[in-house]
Amino acid sequence: MSAKACRHLRNALIVVLVLATLYVAYRYTLHCLVEAKLDEIRKQGYPVTLAELDKWYPQPPPGENAAEIYEDAFTRYARWDYEHIRVLPLVGDATLPKRGVPLSGDVRDAIASYMADNRSAVKLLHDGVARKRCRYPVSYSAGFDTPVPHVNGVRQGARLLGLEAVWRSDKGDGEAVADSVAATAALARSLEDEPDGISQLVRIAVLQMAASRLEDALNCTPFTDTQLRDLYTVFANREITNSLTRAFVGEIANNTSFFSVPVDRQLGVMLPPPPEPHTFQTIIGVIPNTWYRRPQFYLLRASGLLEIDLFHYCGIMEKYLAALRLPLPERLTVARSIDKDFSKLPRFCIMSRWLTCGGSGMSAYIVKDFSVTATLRCCCASLAVERYRLANGALPDSLGDLVPKFLDAVPIDPFDGQPLRYRKLTKGYVVYSVGEDGKDDGGDEKKDITFTVER
Repeated sequence: MSAKACRHLRNALIVVLVLATLYVAYRYTLHCLVEAKLDEIRKQGYPVTLAELDKWYPQPPPGENAAEIYEDAFTRYARWDYEHIRVLPLVGDATLPKRGVPLSGDVRDAIASYMADNRSAVKLLHDGVARKRCRYPVSYSAGFDTPVPHVNGVRQGARLLGLEAVWRSDKGDGEAVADSVAATAALARSLEDEPDGISQLVRIAVLQMAASRLEDALNCTPFTDTQLRDLYTVFANREITNSLTRAFVGEIANNTSFFSVPVDRQLGVMLPPPPEPHTFQTIIGVIPNTWYRRPQFYLLRASGLLEIDLFHYCGIMEKYLAALRLPLPERLTVARSIDKDFSKLPRFCIMSRWLTCGGSGMSAYIVKDFSVTATLRCCCASLAVERYRLANGALPDSLGDLVPKFLDAVPIDPFDGQPLRYRKLTKGYVVYSVGEDGKDDGGDEKKDITFTVER
């Protein structure tokens, strides 16, 4: 080899070495930036890895875990075929009668038969109330592959207890209805510590079911003051402030790990196969098919753009965690402003957009949390109204009349920071929140979040 060729080879090797050094330095810098951002979250006491997340979900002491009882109940649910179960409300296709209207004889008989077949399961669901702590047998170290079958068990158990409440309410048995509603709320409590969004959304849905059954019962079932007071305690205790924090922290730990899984795994989760041959199916508005996207994802990974994407994701999620510590009305306003940060992200931040509701942001979760908070507060206010009516033989003129004997203070509407509204009706009353749109529609059940008693 000539001296000139050797010189060219040496120069080329130097260039390659310099470029490799710069690339390594560039990737190391990106890694340090991401780790620094994750450390900021850790310093707030939150986990950022799957192993840390699993340890963060507390394990109750032996003999105190409600999951042991509930898991047994889930295995005892009666399996009715569709033709038989469809005639039932809540668990089947039938709708409940209008407010204050009793069940028909056929529906009453069908419910009685269904409850008899589920007797052992229902008993266990009631037994679970006594245990205040819960961790289901789930390991969050599996990330996106974590199975959560207990969530369906909780949902089905809530429907079963709701049906029991409807059945007992039709019989005018206030004590049994109160027990069924309390057991439903306790079933929701079993998910309070779970660090994932699905569990928290199911918890919210189950609490909404409990509130609906209470509303039905107050329209037709007599309760004693003790029962009303105990139900007030049940609903007041189910208002918690950290459930969405746990959900968001779980999202962070799961999603940061998802950035590093193999490309084929990422694509398999993000992009379902096209429905027909040669048909493109878009998701988040970029290039669709898995075969076409694979090189793009490898390029994102090799170029370090995926780590930049992860850095942006952690930064935005950290803002949401900070927003969740704000007072309720302000919390939603700030979260909605954070949603807009996604429109400012570089176009290559594909993962951040997909992992946060397709780029629409996380405020929708907060709206659901506000809605259940408003519902719980309406329940508490209505129970206080019923105690007032029982003591005075008439409805109060305002919720202020309930203070201090039946309420420490008028509950605040989480959506606007004002006291909950109350309006007497021709027959009964309605307690309501203005809801997501922030407009007072006078207790319209289609627009506001309402609790209505028409008797």
